[in-house]
Amino acid sequence: MLPRGSARARRTFSMNVIIVVMVEKLIAIPRLTSDLIAGELSISMSTNINGKVNLGVFKKSVDIRMNCDMVVGIQRQDVKDINCERKVSL
Repeated sequence: MLPRGSARARRTFSMNVIIVVMVEKLIAIPRLTSDLIAGELSISMSTNINGKVNLGVFKKSVDIRMNCDMVVGIQRQDVKDINCERKVSL
């Protein structure tokens, strides 16, 4: 559960998140060995955020879905590439 907050129109809202890696699922990935040898790990993630939007006299429910694919460099522990797609439903 995220704390309540507000974001102004056409602005972004940053938040810190915790990622839980399930090792038993990670080691079951067939391409894991080849990714580790190559030094890059491909990761896909998704999130869903629900909230309310105040449009002056109207209040609307909003549903935001994010799907992201990223490539993490293992040696430097950095994000080499990230591509996110979002869908907003009012």
